[in-house]
Amino acid sequence: MSYTPSLTHELGNISVRLSNLNQHMELLGATQEAVTLYQSLVDNNPTSYTPDLAHELGNISVQLSNLNWHMESISATQESVSLY
Repeated sequence: MSYTPSLTHELGNISVRLSNLNQHMELLGATQEAVTLYQSLVDNNPTSYTPDLAHELGNISVQLSNLNWHMESISATQESVSLY
């Protein structure tokens, strides 16, 4: 039994709380971890998890923009859009 889907969901919850505390670097780390986990889930079950991966990439895009990492933000946005 894999707990990866539940873990990715909880990383999303952590990200919301870190955002509320303006802890942008920690927030980015949690979201990057969620993206990595979703990528492995997509490899095994693309139909179920591709929308979640696209959503998390969109979240990273916003976080990167908040850190003034605009080129990286654009790249994450483009990857997100390509999955939809």
